[in-house]
Amino acid sequence: MVNKIGRIKLIITIFFILSLLVSCQKTDQNPDKNIVNTIIKDSIVYFKPLVDISSLNGDGNIIISNFDGANKNIIQTFYVIHNILYILDFYDISQSGKIIFTTIKEQKEKYPYLDYDMLLWVSDKSGNPINILTLKDKHLAHPKISPDGTKITYLLSNNDQDFTDQLWTMDINGKDNKLIIDKINERLEQQGFNRLFLIPVAWSKDNLKIYLVSTSDDEHTPDGLYEINVNTKVIKKIELSGKQLGRSRLSFSPDHSQVAYTTYQLKTPDNIPIANSGPFAGAPIIQENQTLKFGSLFTISVTNLNTGSTREILESSRNGFTNLIWSNDGTKIAYTLFDAESVNDYLTSGPLGLFIVDVNSGEISKVVEGKKFSWLIPQAWLGDRLVYTESIYSTNNEGSRVVYTGSNYSITTSYAGNKISEELVSIKIDGSQKQMIDSVSEGKYFTVFGSLDQP
Repeated sequence: MVNKIGRIKLIITIFFILSLLVSCQKTDQNPDKNIVNTIIKDSIVYFKPLVDISSLNGDGNIIISNFDGANKNIIQTFYVIHNILYILDFYDISQSGKIIFTTIKEQKEKYPYLDYDMLLWVSDKSGNPINILTLKDKHLAHPKISPDGTKITYLLSNNDQDFTDQLWTMDINGKDNKLIIDKINERLEQQGFNRLFLIPVAWSKDNLKIYLVSTSDDEHTPDGLYEINVNTKVIKKIELSGKQLGRSRLSFSPDHSQVAYTTYQLKTPDNIPIANSGPFAGAPIIQENQTLKFGSLFTISVTNLNTGSTREILESSRNGFTNLIWSNDGTKIAYTLFDAESVNDYLTSGPLGLFIVDVNSGEISKVVEGKKFSWLIPQAWLGDRLVYTESIYSTNNEGSRVVYTGSNYSITTSYAGNKISEELVSIKIDGSQKQMIDSVSEGKYFTVFGSLDQP
């Protein structure tokens, strides 16, 4: 009996020691703290780089975290070793809790896109991603999940000179892969649309339509929104607004019946619209003796995709709107507000803050105050909390810079330099209970997939 008890104690001791060793090994392999292998109910999904990178390509983790970063779970880790690269490329997240992303596995050091495999993965809150599609020497781009999490659409480009695009759909399990439109650019021209690219951005709620935004090599802004009926294959342009679309991302309501977007129009003192003008990169070059007139130029507009009706939620003659994101209950839109007169140096002046507008009443509330040498981007909603990133930039006092202030030019010797850090933060929409989820150092930034704010 004594020997039996002794053996049991020995087994327990060995098990305890092995558990400690496994735990230490996992800690050594993973620099992120507080990582747990649990399913997190209301959570944010994001990519955190492990090295200094200027894009998604490189070492890093896809992480699921709760609102304060106390509970985290790594879905996938990417490492670049021995010239075989797994590169996070495109991604999406659905209201049903499904997560998809692509990787490129290069067989040789012949980047870009020579001798490689393209992989599409699907995961959920529990992690354990499954490879549902592998393509050889073909480029899969812009995959989007349907709201119910059952369908995926994506663009497929062959590795040839004309870079022909095809639009495909498939089930979430990788089955029933269907070609919807071949040579999509030619189809656009046949129907009277002369655009270079159509990029999938969303499904309709009934899974019968796919919404795509048009763009081209020489445009900094989307030209418009289109829809494709997956059964009839007909491409239709959706009339959004008579004004030029802003560079902010389009944001769809939770039921995908409405789309929110920004518009702008810069004018000369003679009230003449300036082509391709905007608040960020690509703004027009203005002579020193020329001034701009800011008057009723910027809006947040919402178009009903069922009725085609459009209404302006907000309008400003001086301040611009960007980074729109619709709340999960469909009642509010979060956005970054900036001073449009600082178009050429918006990082130095910083944003005016993060704001929320009620879609029905138009009531506005400030959530986060802006500050100089920084930038704020709302990324996702978690119930009554807003998740955002805050980037901090150094002050560069070396030399001088010419800054256009909206009415004239001025010389500044203090302007934004390199990024110092970036924080991923959540805060209640009344501006209280700020919690830092994660942070990265200089040269890195977060890519937020979205929230899993469903039961």
